[in-house]
Amino acid sequence: MICATGLMLNAQTTITFKPDSSLGKDAIVFTRVGANDANTNFGAYPELVMITWTWDGNLGTNRSLIKFEELSTIPSNAVITDVKLKFYGISSSASAPQGNSYYTGSTFPTNPVLVKRITSACNENTVTWNNQPSTITANQMTITPSVSKWNWNYIINNTPELKAIVQDMVNYPSTNHRFMLQLETEQTYRDMLFASSDHPDSTLWPE
Repeated sequence: MICATGLMLNAQTTITFKPDSSLGKDAIVFTRVGANDANTNFGAYPELVMITWTWDGNLGTNRSLIKFEELSTIPSNAVITDVKLKFYGISSSASAPQGNSYYTGSTFPTNPVLVKRITSACNENTVTWNNQPSTITANQMTITPSVSKWNWNYIINNTPELKAIVQDMVNYPSTNHRFMLQLETEQTYRDMLFASSDHPDSTLWPE
């Protein structure tokens, strides 16, 4: 949800973007020892997966990319006064059947996730681990460790960092290259899961 004030009209408008699989530009990138996943595109995956785990004994890591294309519909002279970035948890996962790795009673280490700004262009249908875009740490945000195995929702609520990033993306639409979500510590055994814009349940799409 974004509240923006137009400089010319001095009026406030609230807009919610919850893109579907057509408008949503999210993807995951994956690398795994002993496989070619680092050169494989996962642009239509129903989950945002941030994980370092082993598959058949082979170590692998996922990161997720997400873009709100509709930010370009906000006038470039608008002042962002309030912004929320919402992620919705899932009740099952094909890639991580163990669910979120950290919760009360879990034996796994904590799983905070960094949300970084991406600074170079990429395409959700061609991006892979090996050609993933660059990111910066300026204004990066942290999603705190999950508190439940499933259905873990999280809101980044009008933080100075989020406001600064979104304001810049509105002022300069060509710089809206997505957010990167990745584990703060990419070591086993950690993971966090949210729905992507390709998820079959529309109520869970990022917002």
